[in-house]
Amino acid sequence: MADAAATRSERYDLSTVRALVGGTKHALLNVSADGLLIEGELFGIAEGEHCTITIQVQALGKWLPLPVDGRVIRIDDRGTAINYRNATRTWDKLLTALNRREASPR
Repeated sequence: MADAAATRSERYDLSTVRALVGGTKHALLNVSADGLLIEGELFGIAEGEHCTITIQVQALGKWLPLPVDGRVIRIDDRGTAINYRNATRTWDKLLTALNRREASPR
């Protein structure tokens, strides 16, 4: 069963956010203020293990790297769920702003 915190935050499907684990880009199914869901399994990382994820956010015409520490909380047919070790309100605000930007007509 997933942690209660893993089900609280709003999930976003953002084209301006992507994930790298061990230098390999992974399809990001959704991202929230508490964690993310990556498509498929991460080779060499088991449920319960800690890992470092590089979240890349597209801003100002570049992909800006944001390394974060996390823990794999679930691996299932949907993918690999990772909770951040130190979630911040700033990240929540950034995701909300990115979601608004992607949703607004250009």
